[in-house]
Amino acid sequence: MTLVLPYGLPPAAIASALADQLGRHAPTLLRWFESATARLEDCEPAEIFCTPYQAWRLRHAGYQPANGVPLGSGWAVLQASAQHTEPHAAVWLAHFVHFAVSERGVALVAPELLGLTEDEFHALLDAVRPEFVEAGIRVEPLPGNNLKVHLPDDVLPYAPTLEAMIGQDVDPWWPQQPQARPWRRTLNAIQMVWHDHPVNQHRIDHGLLPVNGVWLHGGGRYADFHEPVPAAHDELSIAPELELPFRHGDWAGWLKALATLEAQYFQPLQVKLERGELGSLTVVVTGERQVATLEVRTPRFWQRWLPRRRGAWKHWWAPPVRRPPERPD
Repeated sequence: MTLVLPYGLPPAAIASALADQLGRHAPTLLRWFESATARLEDCEPAEIFCTPYQAWRLRHAGYQPANGVPLGSGWAVLQASAQHTEPHAAVWLAHFVHFAVSERGVALVAPELLGLTEDEFHALLDAVRPEFVEAGIRVEPLPGNNLKVHLPDDVLPYAPTLEAMIGQDVDPWWPQQPQARPWRRTLNAIQMVWHDHPVNQHRIDHGLLPVNGVWLHGGGRYADFHEPVPAAHDELSIAPELELPFRHGDWAGWLKALATLEAQYFQPLQVKLERGELGSLTVVVTGERQVATLEVRTPRFWQRWLPRRRGAWKHWWAPPVRRPPERPD
């Protein structure tokens, strides 16, 4: 069995403080950290165009993009799997978003802070359908107030996934290649229509963020999902409870969610391991730029007497914060 804990690796700046509380909120997880050796993989979102969790999911599903296509392009395929049948057609997803403009740049606001209703989504979509038609773009609404987008074959605006861009300055990530120009023109036209749209005026009047942009990502194909790795056939459990408190820096809430996972997942799995009801357990923990994989096993009788390296796990879970060198006077 494989248990995946997205956003279970906190940022280095806070990890050390959280490490001291791990045993109180998730003693079974701490036990696994102490007994298993972590295999670490660096996943830089700027290079792969997705989060480390998404990268692990895509590789686990056997996604192998074509040359020049970023790994994150396949996430749209996974998200729209039930709404697509053509294996060689590119799959694109679009999200209605709010771009927060400041002196530091243009940041993409987390969608849960937008709180867009289904009626608002469809009203905004209906208002910009002519812009899509004029550009030769076909769109299909999906559950969750998102769109599946059918672009002309020569339009390729590759960009990171929505989750990889939340809270980030989007300016460096606007697709600038010639193949992306038709989409940029369409986006500009959409923003003009929405600027004074009644939905946005109503939202502003009620203290809500207006919808002022669309984030498009994808470009992957079903045909690029090849035979998955052997572990893909094992039972897979994904525990998403840590994501929201992680994204909002709510570390008290993060620890509370970890305690919930201790009762729902960690303790029951440990009991199954000790009873021999579970052959093996792989724990995958992801963060902002890294994936840690641990193979958890019940120690043999004689191994129980060996000393455990109780603090060794902190070297990868809570590494020392690197401080920039001081500038000379």
